[in-house]
Amino acid sequence: MKITIKRYAENESISVQSVYAQIKRGSLKSVEEGGIKYVVLDDKAIKPKAEKSLKEAFKIIKRLQKENKQLQADLRACNEGKDKVHKFIIDKYENALTPPKQDDIVDIKLKKKKKKKK
Repeated sequence: MKITIKRYAENESISVQSVYAQIKRGSLKSVEEGGIKYVVLDDKAIKPKAEKSLKEAFKIIKRLQKENKQLQADLRACNEGKDKVHKFIIDKYENALTPPKQDDIVDIKLKKKKKKKK
């Protein structure tokens, strides 16, 4: 299998210059086709990384599916309980907002002070 030098560098989390250095030292095989240089990889080098990546991806997918199910359940519970919450709030505060009775009103007349003329 062959991949571009840039892609290989990204996969390995190294710089492109490091890839060229490895090719120059002979620790990586390379070919040039159509003016593009590729790193040649054997299947043995790819499989362990690919399997590890797939296992990690499946773990992430399973975790996200579990979180999604929980969020859906929470949303259903929220929608089902919404009416109960609204009723509770209305019942609790409805009495607190009743207008005062006539006996509770105190009539206060304020006397105005007259200003003295100088």
